[in-house]
Amino acid sequence: SVTANVQVNANPVPAITGTLAFCQGSNTSINAGPGFATYLWNTGAATANLSVTTGGTYTVTVTNAAGCSANTSAVVVANPLPVPAIAGITSFCTGGNTTLNAGAGYTGYLWNTGAITQNINVTTGGNYTVTVTNANSCTALANVLVTVNALPTPNITGTFAFCQGSNTIINAGAGFASYQWSNGASTQNITVSNGNTYTVTVSNANGCTNTDSQLVTVNPNPVPAITGVTTI
Repeated sequence: SVTANVQVNANPVPAITGTLAFCQGSNTSINAGPGFATYLWNTGAATANLSVTTGGTYTVTVTNAAGCSANTSAVVVANPLPVPAIAGITSFCTGGNTTLNAGAGYTGYLWNTGAITQNINVTTGGNYTVTVTNANSCTALANVLVTVNALPTPNITGTFAFCQGSNTIINAGAGFASYQWSNGASTQNITVSNGNTYTVTVSNANGCTNTDSQLVTVNPNPVPAITGVTTI
């Protein structure tokens, strides 16, 4: 009789480890475990480690020194990035302000001003950037340019004193989009026949307004009286 010893070699037991979720635009590394003779991933890679840049199911087949093979799979998720959009009025007049809003629903906010709130109040012009974080710890940024428009500078000119019974013309200056005088006129020039303080409010092309005032004086006429002997 003949006796033979038959050995049954154990199959390898691969286990994929690593970070199985990452943010889009980034990557992660997964590992099939050490000590195997060969590795073959469904991507074609033949290393123990695999760098992953897209989500999906990754399968690795490993072979041990005895020539036995086994495989395992893991699902890797590429989490979407947040898509912030800054809302709000992006221009205002000198001395004013505006509120910028990065949008609701994020777990974290960080503005280039240092603020960590959804909304910020802005009083100066410039570039404003916010980085937001979503529930998967993925981040993205948005930016907006804020413009501060200059105020118009009206300057009332003309003759500011005249004699009773006469009048004068005063002028708020050219080039403004609109004029509004305290007497109700809406023209660049007004004819004044009464003494008073006259105020004009002008607006420029950006909708910014400013005022100027001027006192106009009516001087009384002289009252001559002839005296003397009126008969000779």
